[in-house]
Amino acid sequence: MGIFGFLDSESQELSIKEVTPFFGVEVVEVPRVRKINKFYIENIKNLISEYGLVILRNKKPWTENEQIRFTKMLGNLDSPIIYSTTRPSDPRVLKIFPKAQQSGLQWHSDKSFEKRPSHLSVFQMIERPSIGNETSFLSLPHVYENLKADLKEKWANYKVVYATEKVTHPLFWTHPYNGKKTMYFDFRFAEEIVDACSTNKHMEIKDINEVMQIINQAFIDEKAKYTHIWEENDVVIADNYALSHKANIISETEESRVLIRSSTEGIYF
Repeated sequence: MGIFGFLDSESQELSIKEVTPFFGVEVVEVPRVRKINKFYIENIKNLISEYGLVILRNKKPWTENEQIRFTKMLGNLDSPIIYSTTRPSDPRVLKIFPKAQQSGLQWHSDKSFEKRPSHLSVFQMIERPSIGNETSFLSLPHVYENLKADLKEKWANYKVVYATEKVTHPLFWTHPYNGKKTMYFDFRFAEEIVDACSTNKHMEIKDINEVMQIINQAFIDEKAKYTHIWEENDVVIADNYALSHKANIISETEESRVLIRSSTEGIYF
């Protein structure tokens, strides 16, 4: 996991280091948002496409406006700043506590229940507790690659119905930006699995449970996982089409954990 250079079109070197053999890089030095130019952003986009996860170790926190500005450089803004916190009385929280917190403890990709799920999520750690300050990320192309060939064939036409909006997304698909074959599954909102090529599309509960168990086992693969230990001001950019993620929160602690997220628009697939 050595440090190496990534050149932009002005021949300015970006120092990065890999965080796992399969995905993820950390950018060693990060400029203030106002100093970020289009060449730097193109580099970041290329890193996201290639590695799925980009970590920026900021020395100073970004304001909400700076984070939104940065997110807009990566794509069209899908959602403004959303707060996730272990403080239920925090007026900035947009989701019901503790339901939202418990939801984040499962493997998921942001906004899977929408027709156009978020492409990129930009996270920033605002307040970091001494314990329970981790988020795990999982490479979905790696999970797909390691499934047995007969399962890939059997599940090729499976679609997953997501709750709330009753949106359907394929279990397997090709990433639209890097061409990698991958899978897409959110344990929080997956409501039903259907076979698009079957005359009886609705699967038996026992068959759905079997698929869920196999997927759950595949998601345990440590080789496909990276656990980020947060420092305050860290910014992590995650490609929801290449990664699944979950928070590792210890709810018993009295320390605050405050994370903010913004995201870019996605596509329908």
